[in-house]
Amino acid sequence: MSNEYNQANPDGSIVIDNEPILQPGRVREIIKNALANTNWNINWTSEERAQLQGTMSNNEGETYNLNIYCKALSNTGRTSPNDKRIQLKDLEIIDTDETINLLLGVYERNQNPIIVGWNIHAYEEQGKNHSAKIHVKKIAQAMRDGFSTFKISTEKKRNSYAFRPNFLLSYMLNLDNFYEYDFDEDSNTVNGNESYCNFEPNEVASEFARNLIVYGAPGTGKSFELDEIATDLFPDEYLRKRVTFYPKYSYSQFAGVYKPTPIYKDTNTTIYDASMVREADYQYEPLIDYKFELGPLLEMFSRAKENPNHNFVLIIEEINRANAASVFGDFFQLLDRNADGESSYSITIQENMLNALRARMGTYLDESIKIPSNLYLWATMNSGDQGVQPMDAAFKRRWTFKYLLLDKYKGKVDDKQIFLNFLDTKVPWNGFREVINDFLSNENIPEDKLLGPFFLKNDEFDNDEIFVNKILLYLRDDVLRHNPTILFRKSTFSKIVQDYLSEDKKPIFVKDVHEALKGLV
Repeated sequence: MSNEYNQANPDGSIVIDNEPILQPGRVREIIKNALANTNWNINWTSEERAQLQGTMSNNEGETYNLNIYCKALSNTGRTSPNDKRIQLKDLEIIDTDETINLLLGVYERNQNPIIVGWNIHAYEEQGKNHSAKIHVKKIAQAMRDGFSTFKISTEKKRNSYAFRPNFLLSYMLNLDNFYEYDFDEDSNTVNGNESYCNFEPNEVASEFARNLIVYGAPGTGKSFELDEIATDLFPDEYLRKRVTFYPKYSYSQFAGVYKPTPIYKDTNTTIYDASMVREADYQYEPLIDYKFELGPLLEMFSRAKENPNHNFVLIIEEINRANAASVFGDFFQLLDRNADGESSYSITIQENMLNALRARMGTYLDESIKIPSNLYLWATMNSGDQGVQPMDAAFKRRWTFKYLLLDKYKGKVDDKQIFLNFLDTKVPWNGFREVINDFLSNENIPEDKLLGPFFLKNDEFDNDEIFVNKILLYLRDDVLRHNPTILFRKSTFSKIVQDYLSEDKKPIFVKDVHEALKGLV
């Protein structure tokens, strides 16, 4: 039988080549070297063909016994060219609290060693699981990225992890985290690992409301203001999350929903790709499992519960573009806060949400929950836009509303100019806004319909077509849909645009507005 199988390259690619030969002594050497240059003192007491035993201690008085079962990974003549596995024989587990038991495989090609770890307790039953394996692509990913994960079973405890030797100490000191949480295979991170903040707690002054809605005219800087405050008070990205509501945004998207996720199982049948001609890279039978995925609300809830000394914020953009009360669902009840900032009342959440939160947090959580005092909910709202949903009074009572003045941030755009075709020149953006806004205000147009400083983005000031496609369209169709001749000389949008783009540069605004704009030149 040929000894050529798929092998891993340092750039993450796969190549057909001879199976690398790794002697037991070299396997033990790689593992010992991985633990040599650390802050732990290692004393090896026993070395056998597939086993290392010893003790480890540090200057803080922590001491552990080590029991490591280790072998070289190889294909061992399997029909699939992608399998890398170790045969399990005489596997021994020392079941004491002071002992770290490890089940490791080692792969080395062209002096690039990779260590693979499995949960040793998933393989302790005699006569079952006679080998532990991983796909060669995961080894290649670990060579390239430093770490990768592979799930081959519906049993979470049989996850496998491939990593460079310098990650071995972290892996062995955090075994419970690796096998207690699910992982996100796309990002190669264990979902539970980032749950504990390793930076200083962030204090939030009492003047900042926990449930806050900032509202005002379009472009006044609502998102800008919240972003500035949030970046200052919640400096690490882990402390803040942003979500945007839209008309079809739902409770399941906000709180959580079941989503399909692929898993794989062993099979003796050849697996083909979609062409039904070529063999698939993964020779495992694909299955579809369903996993409950936390939405932004429960994700931030879990972070806040896990880190009571830190404060967190969930920012909701355009909260009234969806039916906000419907999106919050039963969490609506939790918006009532007591003097300490915690929900005044609790709710009993659905069992699937509860189980997902327990798995995410790795701890017991009572079925009755409250929003913790260290979780802030901030939102923006455009009350004057078309297509927004009305908020019922009961929902609004649970929020603190802050009106953002129309020109609070006009200084941020003092240097901006906009081209007006009918004047054949550029005029100051703030000057243009003031002329239009003053005229509309005198015609009793509500302030939430006026033009704010940030109505245009920075890169839009250099686009001459923006005046037609954004400003004129907004003024004609949103602000003056039923009475356009208050501001414009023509009533239909097409005629307004036709005059604006005409070679003889016809004026489009009524005389008073046109003369005021000429005064800006």
